[in-house]
Amino acid sequence: MEAWALTVSMVVAVVAIVAAAITFFQLRAVREANKAAAKATELSELLAVVTFLEAPENYAARYATYELSKKPFGDWDDEMRAAGARASGLWEVVAGLVEVASFSDDAFLHLYRYPIRRQWAILEPQIREMQVHERHQRKKFETLAAKAVSVIANT
Repeated sequence: MEAWALTVSMVVAVVAIVAAAITFFQLRAVREANKAAAKATELSELLAVVTFLEAPENYAARYATYELSKKPFGDWDDEMRAAGARASGLWEVVAGLVEVASFSDDAFLHLYRYPIRRQWAILEPQIREMQVHERHQRKKFETLAAKAVSVIANT
């Protein structure tokens, strides 16, 4: 009877080891699937922000900023000021999206660091004027621009 009990114990031990190995490999597969899903989510969010920025009306707002650079801020008329406010508002929204996104700032800044720096340089006088009345105006854009300048300086 002892041999039978020993054999049953050995079979149970082998089954337990096989079950543990199967569980280990299943958990590993689940972990890899979660990593892949997280990466897909990051890329999807990044694509959504890029698509938003490159939408025709948003591209036009950003392009208009370059036209503003041809005159000093003090010489901007009401139409130019409205165009500047639209562009800086667009960047404020984008900066907010980047702030809460699952992708890293670096991924976004790799694509847009130079346009952000240039747009900030053009729009900064108007933003500073806005901040005199409400100090939190365009702060997310300001933070994003500072990060862009830092990335450029370190590349």
